[in-house]
This record gives sequence, structure tokens and C-alpha cells, in this order.
Amino acid sequence: MDIIKIMAVDDEESFLSLLKLNLEGTGEFEVFALSDSREAILKAKRIKPDVIILDINMPDIDGPTVCSKLAEDIDTKNIPIIFLTALITKEEEDEYKKRMGGRSYSYVAKPVDTDKLISTIKDAAGK
Repeated sequence: MDIIKIMAVDDEESFLSLLKLNLEGTGEFEVFALSDSREAILKAKRIKPDVIILDINMPDIDGPTVCSKLAEDIDTKNIPIIFLTALITKEEEDEYKKRMGGRSYSYVAKPVDTDKLISTIKDAAGK
């Protein structure tokens, strides 16, 4: 079985720790947890994750902007994105779709249901 490499980006470090523990505990995932979206943009090229889990609301650069920056780089533009969000309005979703420039992505609501997240990750990674 191939390990799915995930880069998880969220400013809540306790959430990241729990996410990493839960996903790596299955034996199916390797999780690179980052709490800084600027760092994530730089490290995505080096890590080459199969999937990026990305919080929408970040203090430095929001998730849709991170996604747009990743789409500008040939090495990161095709990495599937799963957005995490506590709440999103229809207007926000429409705005994010415009900013994504047609890029495919998924949403998972917080609090995160681990089984649903695992299923979404596998679908995004094509596994």
C-alpha cells in the first residue's frame, strides 16, 4: 500500500497535532503539518504532497490566496486542495471559485469528521 503524503496547513497548532496523529495513526498517511501559509507556499514545491489540506481563514495569507499562489507554479499547480472551514456562505464560495481560476478543490467542514476527511483525501489523491 502506498502512503499518501499530505501537507496540512492551519494556524491552530493543536488542531494540526490532532489531525496529524489521527491520520498517521491509520498507517495510510504521512502528514507535514505547517501553521504558516507563507511557509506552506515555499515548502509545497519541496515536499511534493499528494494532497494539501488548507484552512480557509489564516492570519497571514488566506487559503484561497495560497491556492492561487500554488497554481502559478508548474511544480505545485496540480496538487489537489481540500479546504477546511468552520462556515462558508454562498457568496464566499462564489468568491473563492473566482479566485481559484477553475481549479478543482473540495471542502470539509470543521469540526472535522475523520472518516469523511479520509474519504475526501483518498478521492482527491485518486487512491
